[in-house]
Amino acid sequence: MTAMLAAPNSSNANSPLFTPSDVVQFYKKYGPKIFEPTRYIKAWYEFYECPKINGEVLHDITRKILKETRLNKTLTNVVIPTFDERKIKPVIFSNYKLKTETYLNAKLSDICIGTSAAPTYLPPHQFQNDGVQFDLVDGAMSANNPALVAVSEVIQHNEHKEILLLSLGTGTIKAEEKLSGFFDDLLDDLYDDLCGLKWLASSRNVFYEALYSTNMIHYYLATVFPGVLPADNYLRIE
Repeated sequence: MTAMLAAPNSSNANSPLFTPSDVVQFYKKYGPKIFEPTRYIKAWYEFYECPKINGEVLHDITRKILKETRLNKTLTNVVIPTFDERKIKPVIFSNYKLKTETYLNAKLSDICIGTSAAPTYLPPHQFQNDGVQFDLVDGAMSANNPALVAVSEVIQHNEHKEILLLSLGTGTIKAEEKLSGFFDDLLDDLYDDLCGLKWLASSRNVFYEALYSTNMIHYYLATVFPGVLPADNYLRIE
């Protein structure tokens, strides 16, 4: 979504590739194709299949709309978190970093495919850029709530410290359900197939850290940085 709103339009380099309303229509049109519903006749072997989706449709669509556009061509500064599963560390694609870390100037299509590669559902995305190998998975593994990453980038690279932050989540659940229901259901889904079991066994520490990070990041932003983000400059919406 970040790339869609920040990439330049081929017919007008000063306009974004998508408007917010275009983004909504895009997801409605292509969402069912990217995440094809499970068919009954396939269910018997899906227990063994990993990942669940081969990602070909997502990859084709992403490359088609973003073409050869690279990170340095975005209309505004962006920060897109990913996680390198081989190096076991976050990789943050940020315009601010390009002066000193030129290898991060990858194609937006590669960055988007990498940050959307949800474990067990989509395959990790491997590519090379400027002689550096990337093996990327879902950005939520490094920053389930990327607000703190964005603030960190802005503070590090700007003398102007006045920040207006709007942090948009994807919904919330009742407090009493967070541990008793949400995690149980999520773990049940993972235990329902060998792919989930294999991934959970190898990545459980990163998994739990990502799940718990959202509320902690909100706490940090709301309390630890009152001078940087006073109450009237920070809004979190779930």
